Amino acid sequence: MNQPNNLISCQLLGTIDPPHTDLYPIAVYYLKYHSDTCGGVIIASKLFIPIGKAPDLGWKMSLWCHGMGDPASDFRRFPFVGNDWNDTRGILTGKWAHHGYVTLTPWLPGAGESEPLMSFSPFSLEKNAQAVADGLIALRNIPEYFANNFLLTEGLNLEIKFNFEQQVLRTDCVSTPLMVYFASHLKDFPDTEGIKALVADDFQPSFAYNTFYLNPYLIQLPPRMSAAMRCIWIRTWWQYVKENNWDLTEFLSPSAITLFSEPVDTPVGKRDRLLASQLVPPQRSEIAPLLESAVSLTLDQTPTGKDIQEWVYSQKLLDWINLPTLKDMVNDPFYQKYFAKIDPFFAETITPFAPNIPLIIVARTGSKLVNVKGLPSFDQRFENMTLPKVNTLRSWGWNIDVIKLNPRAGTSFSGGEAQGIVLDKLNQILSSANKSLNNYQFKQTIKF
Repeated sequence: MNQPNNLISCQLLGTIDPPHTDLYPIAVYYLKYHSDTCGGVIIASKLFIPIGKAPDLGWKMSLWCHGMGDPASDFRRFPFVGNDWNDTRGILTGKWAHHGYVTLTPWLPGAGESEPLMSFSPFSLEKNAQAVADGLIALRNIPEYFANNFLLTEGLNLEIKFNFEQQVLRTDCVSTPLMVYFASHLKDFPDTEGIKALVADDFQPSFAYNTFYLNPYLIQLPPRMSAAMRCIWIRTWWQYVKENNWDLTEFLSPSAITLFSEPVDTPVGKRDRLLASQLVPPQRSEIAPLLESAVSLTLDQTPTGKDIQEWVYSQKLLDWINLPTLKDMVNDPFYQKYFAKIDPFFAETITPFAPNIPLIIVARTGSKLVNVKGLPSFDQRFENMTLPKVNTLRSWGWNIDVIKLNPRAGTSFSGGEAQGIVLDKLNQILSSANKSLNNYQFKQTIKF
């Protein structure tokens, strides 16, 4: 169990003016807290607090879990390089404070300045969940910490009054499995009873779904782009495999392992090339040209997307990828041994459960919008990756509302129509009569 007061340091970064006068200005802090994950580490985060008089019951609260982004880029900007704290993870999501939500946006373990440095894997669900749980403890320690460090609020009209019974847990993209995992372990963590709603953007990532649905597209991409997308996907589980001390040759070819693990200088010492290289956006991948060149040299010809795949992966992983159905993939011993516990969307990988907490999902949309030419549209991804998972969770008893609007509506944190709908729904949930907040029932509709 974590120490009662796990705050290490807090520094005022600055303030953010509201976009219009009926919203709150924001004070932004750089907060570090102790987490029991990985044997005890320091987690870095940003804390956003509305400026002004708090509601009678205190400010509502949220904690946001970031997606993959480009972890290597964290070391080329704040807090490692430069002073532009606005150009970093969590700024948009933290702006929920304009609407009265105290918001904590931690770098998950191994991302940003969170320890163990440069070791982030979104599929390390157990260690990431512990860091989230310790973030909730950190939020509970804020009022006393600020009372004892009054200079943190000097010159600001801050009222440090938090409503710990109105908390929202939020995730984005590849942190989707983390949300489901965390929801399945609520009883294992202290200070989670105040979570009354879940919000997920881009509820797509699943190890099996992504592989089964996207791989046929990846092998058809031009070689450079195919290489770039392979690197992004392998980056999501590379560190997960290493921290479990599994033999990389179970998953990758010896040539790929040599390329990806070559030591590269970084601000925190030498790291594997795959960890230290910019991968996102894929058009600017630093490692894709090297991978394409290596495959071309081996084959003595311009490679195809399929050539890239066969050069990179082990025969065991190729055999799994080429199974004919999703059911075959989920039941396969290779998947069950290595990846089942990080893919909590199947009865074969987790005991079906329902957390009795409403979940709001915001889906990216568009028949032509793709982040890479040659990949399926967001509408296609929704139908083939998001909706099946939603239907599975609903069959287990989850209370889920899916917001699917036009492409201009944005996300739950981009300031557009979707954000407005999410905040309105949360107001209904958090203000439900008789404090039966967890019993709030959505109308099971999808908005177009």
